[in-house]
Amino acid sequence: MLRLELLGQPRILHAVELRLPRKAVALLAYLAIEGCTPRSRLVDLLWSESDEEGGRRNLRQVLYQLGQTPVQAHLEVGRAQIGLCGFELDVEEFLEGHGCADSLRLWRGEFLQDLELDNASQFEVWLRHQRERLGSAYAKALGHQARELERKGDLRGALEAFQTLIHLDELQEQPHREAMRLYAALGQPEQALCQFKRLTEVLRDELGLEPLPETQALAEQIRQRREVPRAKPLAVNSPSLRAPLVGREQALKRLEAAWQSKNILLIAGQAGVGKSRLVQEFLADKGSYVALSGRPGDAGTPYASMTRWVRQALGAAPGLELRPWVRFEAARLVPELSDEAPPQLDEGGQVRFFQALCELLSQASGGSKIFLSEDEHFADPWSLKALAFGVSQGSRRLVATFRPDEVLPEVAQRYQEWQGSGAAEWLELEPLSEQEVAELVAHLSGRPARLFPQRLYRATSGNPLFVLETLRNLFELGELRQGPGGRLGDPLRRGHAGLRRAADRPQRAPDHPEPPRAPGGFGEALPGGGRADRGGDLQQWYAGRGHRALAMGGLGGPRARERVAADRGRWAGLSLLARTHLEGYRGVPQARPQAAHRRPAGPALRPGRGTSGQGCGLLPAGRDAP
Repeated sequence: MLRLELLGQPRILHAVELRLPRKAVALLAYLAIEGCTPRSRLVDLLWSESDEEGGRRNLRQVLYQLGQTPVQAHLEVGRAQIGLCGFELDVEEFLEGHGCADSLRLWRGEFLQDLELDNASQFEVWLRHQRERLGSAYAKALGHQARELERKGDLRGALEAFQTLIHLDELQEQPHREAMRLYAALGQPEQALCQFKRLTEVLRDELGLEPLPETQALAEQIRQRREVPRAKPLAVNSPSLRAPLVGREQALKRLEAAWQSKNILLIAGQAGVGKSRLVQEFLADKGSYVALSGRPGDAGTPYASMTRWVRQALGAAPGLELRPWVRFEAARLVPELSDEAPPQLDEGGQVRFFQALCELLSQASGGSKIFLSEDEHFADPWSLKALAFGVSQGSRRLVATFRPDEVLPEVAQRYQEWQGSGAAEWLELEPLSEQEVAELVAHLSGRPARLFPQRLYRATSGNPLFVLETLRNLFELGELRQGPGGRLGDPLRRGHAGLRRAADRPQRAPDHPEPPRAPGGFGEALPGGGRADRGGDLQQWYAGRGHRALAMGGLGGPRARERVAADRGRWAGLSLLARTHLEGYRGVPQARPQAAHRRPAGPALRPGRGTSGQGCGLLPAGRDAP
């Protein structure tokens, strides 16, 4: 049996450990995590800076090397696709263990530790995302284990777990505080105060901040040998926070009017603003629909998105009986659909090819005529061209969501043409207003509030995702409670005295000058500066219960975001909220791109403003179909 151990330094085992070239290890790791993959995608990943011909030659060389090892029996090498079968994977076992002691023992270090590749920038982006995803899962599991050990009376085991969390990220204040408390409970107050001193130095050196008031109060309790508080009860699950669709009434009316006019619906908006939620609400009474979504990394590979969509459709409808011509055309992307290789596709054959793809997707979903294409800014333009043409035939309908400043020029041009001809309705979603945030909080808590929604709005700029993630984070940290009927407790009680304290603090820290303000923002401090206005103090209050670096995140404007992104090695403790704003949260656990590798924004795409760019053909010059 082939076994891949990818947590820590990678080990490929088949009775004995196999010694493989680094690119071969990277190829196996990618196939194990992502599944069957087009050759063209693998070339882009592993030889990002090489030309197409050179990359394909290198891929064949790696496959030849693997063919000389026992791995050969587990490779599925096709004309266009490569897959891996019949293997065990420690990553899968770790995630399926849900943080139990056995699964934590599988963690030997970060994903593919010390694996560095030349000429593989796209693989580095994927690798960084996987390390962040799995590292977060490990930290969460370790925190749960620490609380469970303490509950069972194993204080030293709990302390060791919290020290591991501190080693992973020294900017996390809560594990330091828990370690202080456990040292005191073990009768080691001097060690507890040493831990406090270490935290103080790290925060001052890295962020220019002092520990939170409760951390300082705990240190004072320990100095005076007073009894320290017990650990807060561990929240097993976060609330679902299935909030009502607030502030989108007019948007729904516009979409309904456009739908009745049989227009294409183009829904634009920045990350987290609620495009997907709006679309789901709108389509809820329209019957079944074909759900498609672009993924990061698709854009540079011809038909990467469409190939995945077709394979997903076939996997969801096993035994689907396709008409012969549809099967034959779809075999261009999924070779196993036909024993006969389709001829080279010319311009005249595109129409039949595109029609076949949309027919297959529709048939696999029960004959639905509605196509929802989400995150089109990630999808490759060839797939979107095929989808657009296929949907234009017959009575099919298209609803598309995207970030307007990130779509490729040829896709933007198509949007403009649709709008110019009156075939499409453009709707751009904006963040929630302060009043709408208050309405959302009132629904979740069961009572109206004024001060908390006001500060929550200032901390999140009304972005619905940031609002809900902030509330969820506060729940997980024990600052919010779930009361009768699943409602959240009053947000201004208990720990939220911290919110009131934040509002009463001086607007300037005594030891730091007034920091530069983030353009268009709400006054957060920038790296190296001190505190700003009350909005910035709320950021500091929130970050102290997660990652303190959010206080310095400067989420209000692009210049501030650039400063943080440029120094991302130092700001290892950026919170989920900061990361979603800086790097573009996509609403799926496994997809968080890095800001440094996002595509440069093209010309502003708004109704009435033109864009440049040529419409794409079937394939770019010099590239073969996948």
